[in-house]
Amino acid sequence: MTPPVRILRAAWVVPISQQPIANGEVVIERGRIAAVRPASFATGDEVDDFGDAILLPGLVNVHTHLDYTVMRGLLEDLEFFPWIRELTARAPDLNESDWLASATWGAAEALAAGVTTIGDCTFSGAAAAAARAIGLDGTIYQEVFGIDELRPVDEIVAELRQRVEKLQSECAGTRLQIGISPHAPYTVRPALFRAVAEYAAGSGLPICIHAAESQAEASLLASGAGPFGDMYGRRGIDWKVPDRTSVAYLDGLGILGRRTLL
Repeated sequence: MTPPVRILRAAWVVPISQQPIANGEVVIERGRIAAVRPASFATGDEVDDFGDAILLPGLVNVHTHLDYTVMRGLLEDLEFFPWIRELTARAPDLNESDWLASATWGAAEALAAGVTTIGDCTFSGAAAAAARAIGLDGTIYQEVFGIDELRPVDEIVAELRQRVEKLQSECAGTRLQIGISPHAPYTVRPALFRAVAEYAAGSGLPICIHAAESQAEASLLASGAGPFGDMYGRRGIDWKVPDRTSVAYLDGLGILGRRTLL
């Protein structure tokens, strides 16, 4: 039996890789785009003419946090440090089903807005389940934290590996790949960054890091001052000031490479 052919037509087709096509069409065979061309008189099993509209590839959002969709509007108009502290304080109020509902809401909104591919950082893992359910493409980065010495690096990496392998199993056969996100220079200590870099290189995993987000982070790296430095002092965290920019600091730890997204 011949697989069905679907033809999508519109007043404009914008392939991005070439000039826009007036009165164009996109031909889909076996679930793949077979042709992008001026509209023909061809008929298929299914023809959709959208009329005065534009057909173009799905949008790409390279940094999302689907898990936190439910917190929209709760933490507006705050400086960076109090914002992230409040976000961290509220997170324990959400259970597994809350995270999944929030992430699914975000994934559905992304698709409704034309975003078909995402790079998402998640600790709960709910973003992977949500993106899979909605049919999004992209990379889901499992977050990892550890600025203090409360847990050995080997133990943290072992848990990270388990989380990554679980997500890889759950997303097998989908359009999603799994990566890892050592969260940020102010939440991951140097030894953990180096261990994560080694793990990623050995496993072929892409990396995403929050970097150069705020003046508070810049002050911490330049002089150990500011709200992060004050917090480290209260928590007894031993911080050796690198006196570098965020990117130079990360580069010196060996975590930057061709598959690192900042």
